[in-house]
Amino acid sequence: MSLIQLDTITIQESKILSWLRDNNLTNHMSDFVERPDAHNRFVSGIMGWQWEDEFATLCELRGFSCSKPKLDTQFDWVVNSKLVQCKFSMSTRSVDIRNKDKTFNRRYRPDAFDYMAIKSNNDVYVVPINLLLDSTLTQTKQSVKIEDIAGFKDNYEVFQ
Repeated sequence: MSLIQLDTITIQESKILSWLRDNNLTNHMSDFVERPDAHNRFVSGIMGWQWEDEFATLCELRGFSCSKPKLDTQFDWVVNSKLVQCKFSMSTRSVDIRNKDKTFNRRYRPDAFDYMAIKSNNDVYVVPINLLLDSTLTQTKQSVKIEDIAGFKDNYEVFQ
């Protein structure tokens, strides 16, 4: 006789689901979940958040001061007084570096931060924003090729 194993929800998951429902986010989530690429986008987003935390840990292990900015900024960390935006990619060829904020501006201005910390295929690239700008020099590109930033691999010395 085979038993059907039911999914169980932990107390933490129950609290999260309740918060989503209370804030009317479950209805908005269904549009996202029903997309054909939802799983990849969700996993990539979670990995991006994890990368932000990992980057801070890597900086602190190197002896750098690392703090979280106010919530309304376009960067993730302040490392030794330098503003840093983190990006994660599962691709080994290029990284989407567009802004994912609520205004959907989609590109960063040249003064939005000082460096972008990019993680791709377990490699870390710390790239100055001025090298990520498009031809107008008024906003960042949509994406950057890994081969174009290869010289900035493990470029943590910029925080000294």
